[in-house]
Amino acid sequence: GNIRELENVVEQAVVLAEGDVIDVGDLPPDVVGAETAAAGPADRSGDGWLGLNDPGTFPTLEEVERRVLEAGLRAFDSKAELARHLGLSRATLYRKLARYGLA
Repeated sequence: GNIRELENVVEQAVVLAEGDVIDVGDLPPDVVGAETAAAGPADRSGDGWLGLNDPGTFPTLEEVERRVLEAGLRAFDSKAELARHLGLSRATLYRKLARYGLA
C-alpha cells in the first residue's frame, strides 16, 4: 500500500537526483502537491533534465529511458544495484544498456 508507494517514489528520486541530495524537483508532481507541481519540473539542463518542459520537443519514451539509465549508472555503484532499484532483472538491464550503447 502506502509504504510500497513511498519506497517506489524514494527509489525513483534517488535514480533521478543529480548528486547526493534529493530535492523537490526530483519528486513526482502528485507527491509534492498542486502548488509545487504548478511551478513545473525542476530544470536540470536549461530545457528540463528529461526535456519535458517544452511540449514542442517532447522526448520519446526511448530518450527518457536512456536518460534514466545514464543517471542510474552515475548514481549506483553496481549494475546489479541499479537493476534492483529500477525493478528490472539484471538480464533486462543489460539488454537495455546494450540497446542504448551504455554497456
